[in-house]
Amino acid sequence: FIARMEEYFKVAFETADALDPQIDFGSYGHYMIIHAGSDWQHDVRGDTPSDLPSFFIRVGAGKEAVVNNGTVLIPHACNVPSMITQDLRSYTENDTSFNAGYGALNSVVAHEFGHSLGLVDLYNVFNYQPMVGVFDIMDSGGTGVMVDGPDDDGSYTQIEGILPVLPGAWSRKLLFEDYYRQTGHFKDVDQIPLYQDIRLSAASHGQNPANIQPTILKIPLNANEYVLVENRNVDPDGDGGTAVFGALNGRVILHPTAYNDETNQPTYEYDYLLPSFIDPQDRSIGGGVMVWHIDNDMIYNQGVIDSEGNFRSHFENNTVNVIYNRRGVKIIEADGLPDIGYDYSWFWTGTPFEYFHKNKPNLNANGEFLSWSGLPWRPDLGPETSPPLVDNAGLPGFYSLSDIDHPSPNMSLRVNGGFFDTAQVISFDQDAVVATPLINSSFSSQPELPVISASTIDLHTYTALGTAYTWINQMGSFDLSPVQTDHPIVTADVNANGYTELVTVKGNGIRFLEFALDDLSDWGIATSAVIPSAPLFHQGYLYYLSGDHLHRYNSTNHDSLRVSQALTMAAAGNKLYVISSGYLDRVTLDDFTLEASLPLPERAGPYEPVVLDIAGIHYLFFLAETGHLYRYGNGDINKVFHNPHSANQPTQLALLQYDDRNPAVVFGIADRIYALRMDGTLLAGYPQNIHPWQVSARSHPLVLAPDGQTIVLMPLAGGYLATDTSGGINRRYSLVGNRPSGDSYLVWMNVPGTVIWYYCDQDGNLHVFGKPAQSGDPIVWNGFRNGGTGVFSGLYQADDPPVNAEFSALIFPNPVRSGSFHVRLENAPEAVQISIYNIVGQLIHAQSFTPYPANNRDLLVEVGKLSPGVYLAVVEHDGKSKRIRFARD
Repeated sequence: FIARMEEYFKVAFETADALDPQIDFGSYGHYMIIHAGSDWQHDVRGDTPSDLPSFFIRVGAGKEAVVNNGTVLIPHACNVPSMITQDLRSYTENDTSFNAGYGALNSVVAHEFGHSLGLVDLYNVFNYQPMVGVFDIMDSGGTGVMVDGPDDDGSYTQIEGILPVLPGAWSRKLLFEDYYRQTGHFKDVDQIPLYQDIRLSAASHGQNPANIQPTILKIPLNANEYVLVENRNVDPDGDGGTAVFGALNGRVILHPTAYNDETNQPTYEYDYLLPSFIDPQDRSIGGGVMVWHIDNDMIYNQGVIDSEGNFRSHFENNTVNVIYNRRGVKIIEADGLPDIGYDYSWFWTGTPFEYFHKNKPNLNANGEFLSWSGLPWRPDLGPETSPPLVDNAGLPGFYSLSDIDHPSPNMSLRVNGGFFDTAQVISFDQDAVVATPLINSSFSSQPELPVISASTIDLHTYTALGTAYTWINQMGSFDLSPVQTDHPIVTADVNANGYTELVTVKGNGIRFLEFALDDLSDWGIATSAVIPSAPLFHQGYLYYLSGDHLHRYNSTNHDSLRVSQALTMAAAGNKLYVISSGYLDRVTLDDFTLEASLPLPERAGPYEPVVLDIAGIHYLFFLAETGHLYRYGNGDINKVFHNPHSANQPTQLALLQYDDRNPAVVFGIADRIYALRMDGTLLAGYPQNIHPWQVSARSHPLVLAPDGQTIVLMPLAGGYLATDTSGGINRRYSLVGNRPSGDSYLVWMNVPGTVIWYYCDQDGNLHVFGKPAQSGDPIVWNGFRNGGTGVFSGLYQADDPPVNAEFSALIFPNPVRSGSFHVRLENAPEAVQISIYNIVGQLIHAQSFTPYPANNRDLLVEVGKLSPGVYLAVVEHDGKSKRIRFARD
């Protein structure tokens, strides 16, 4: 069939060229073949299967129509019929007669012309299943029916295709995005004020050019997905309906017009036939905010391999919506019911309930619209609403919509960002900008937020405006040679003058940027070996590692101490802990000496150690290269967690206060989140399963405690997924889809009592979000080194001793999957001995555990290699023993 249509296309144009050589085909960009009769799509009865379909054709090289003496090649054209009227029928409904089967070509021509402009089909081109329904002319938007009459016999005539529905938000974006951006019709989320009412004008509403309101808002979900928000209104002029103006004795419909307009001016009400409510006077009421979910990965990165072995994206192949459950372009249906495209829906092209707006309608017994009720319909769309605003993986979006008004030509709504209440966006001329930690300078007594570009640094001062605060660049830009860094940017005060330096590392060099004398000071120091991790400022010194030396530096002193070949470090009090690939070195800072050097059980990994400080007693936690977790305390190194996901690497560690008795160390591996007590016992509700999502290895978790709850923000590839300590995902506090470029920062601003989160995006914008916190600083763990030296001060209290309670023991998992497994004990706070015997009674492993004042304990038993079979574990505690049989898979 395709080959015949290619021949038909070529012959049609070349024949026309031969019969009328005066046609200058090169003057046109859109070509249309109009054939006699109707088309295949309108063969309702199926009795004329030889009808040609309406289609758009684009042929490959060598198959073009050659015209104008070979000077013009035509590669594409539309094929449409001379009419679509066929299979006429009559029926009676409520004592009224209707004549059906009539049609106008307007919608067919508009759809095929859309292809010439570059649009693609949005229905399933394999089976003609609607995928966005009547809400776009590139799907079913030409199937609307207008009614004419009454005729002389009192009957009415239904005519399809008179009013082609407007292209939807994505189709209009394809065609007009650059122009819409210039005129203000199209806005990105960073171009609109958040948390404030804004106006969204209907696509079919004529606007005053001097006061353009946006018609499309673009809101990101993740790197590949976003939503387009638009206002679709069925009656922008508010007269309750529309008329059409025709020519050639009514045989051709030109455009919609107002009922009583004697001049027949176009009204642009092409959306009049969209699903809506009808009142008793037959006026159309309805429409509202329509939200389109766009998946660029599906559209442009997924596709097919053609017959010549070349990849063709779904966009190039005109197949963006051939998979129902993974559409490239879809509508978020406000009622949450999958009507559009659903095989078993009676309304699979859409209903009046697909729009978001303020209130439900009041309908009479006949289903006619009476008024808007006081009951809410769908005034909000966010991560916790129904339906939720999530990406295709189910991750919640960072942005949300709220306070959506009643349907009108200019609807009001709000766009919000995460759980914050305020937002500020500062745009830069360059895309490559990076935010840094806050500093202070001689310019102001308030904190400064630096932003570094390729050749400048800008300071934004925390400035009071009435009762609110904002960030203002009061000093302009300072010239700066390019800043390169291998590690996170940190701050210091090596000059002890009260003005903070930014500290960056590249290779074996450290660079300092300071604003101390009302100008930028830029200097550096170098060492002989590459610096493996970010420096650390503690007690007046900048500490940094290089080769087998720990260095300390300030304006009056610069010396070094020989240590093991170091990787990372952490500091607490007068101790600094250095992790190398094979050793843990403890340095006392009082006299800068090496106090102890302990061999590690296995090679350390590229992870930051963290220090739990309990009333001055330090417990150091660090991760091995294998992802196993170790604790150093009381002079000993103990393995407290065995990584069961050998193919996956963990995140960095974070510390938090689980309850008033127990601090905890928390991290993620693969699709699990773990939270452990100091002794390695899993806390209740852990591990949390976050499948199908995967944590981002080696990235830093955050921990917040807003409103009395503890929220762990686990890093993913697209942001942070929030979970609470009860084991549930907390969509409200998730920070996903915000497109940070480089590091983001959480900071507590003591005045006026606000937590801020800021970052630079990929388009050269600085975003600063704020949330007042009445109960004080909610930041528990602030990512990289907890925003300082990697220390967390926690509270610990031993469990009350059990009273006349017998101890119990079980092995998990059972069967065990390796030579490492856990024994869970209850009421066993004293020393424990665990012995493992094989099936013939030979002792193959014995392991002792020191007392730990907790009523429930998880003990990590490491036998080594275990052959498949059945084994016996004997657990001894306080003169009593338990025997547990277990199997090895």
